[in-house]
Amino acid sequence: MGEQISGSSDRGSIHVLYGPIDDAPAAGGYLDSGNVDDIGEFAGSALALGHFNDDPYLDVAVGASDEKAGDDAGAAGRLAVFYAAADGLSPDRVEVFDQDTPGIAGSPEPEDYFASSLAAGDFDGDGVDDLIAGMRSEALGSATGSGASLVLFGNASGGISASGAVWISQDTPGVPGTVYEGDHFGWTVGALDTDGNGRVEPLIGAPGNAAGTVTVVKVKPGTLESATALAEADLGWPAGSNGDAFGIALPR
Repeated sequence: MGEQISGSSDRGSIHVLYGPIDDAPAAGGYLDSGNVDDIGEFAGSALALGHFNDDPYLDVAVGASDEKAGDDAGAAGRLAVFYAAADGLSPDRVEVFDQDTPGIAGSPEPEDYFASSLAAGDFDGDGVDDLIAGMRSEALGSATGSGASLVLFGNASGGISASGAVWISQDTPGVPGTVYEGDHFGWTVGALDTDGNGRVEPLIGAPGNAAGTVTVVKVKPGTLESATALAEADLGWPAGSNGDAFGIALPR
């Protein structure tokens, strides 16, 4: 994410290593963020892989957490989804999202860090992978650093879309907890089939929420179906203390 590109600093880039990988990759590729519009600040700060449009090729979602978006909103953050084909990844097959994108809630603000964490999975059970993006320092009202997350859904014909996107924060009805400064709800996000039913759930870590919490959610386009917040004590462990940062890393 801190790749130095001529004439700039910390632009970031994406290196692709193609298998089979034995002593070395069979082949390699390089996506220079300088050749991709609108992802020139810390591109690659987060990555997630998924079949977002249900073709045979594995697509790549890339977070550019410090990208300016909107009017002078430094480090508002941006997401780029690269769609793979037989020739691999290309800057010609990319779609970009931020909080100025129609259908995405909120607005770009300095240091939101939209897409600073990413995870992919089939959240709605339609056979196509979806994506959750964390905004680790999204401000809700005066609560700076409270954090939020956003679920974007894939579809077989068009890939990731803002249509039906689900915004999730501790201010969202049905989500446990209280908005508080420095909770960093969405510092990390994850994806895991937590109940073994074959449908993957998004996970949202809030390491600054007291000793830290992980919220497990169920979603479908346009709807938050349920949300369950778990602290260390909920898993049968001793109750944590402030600074534990429970939930700061999650499976993707």
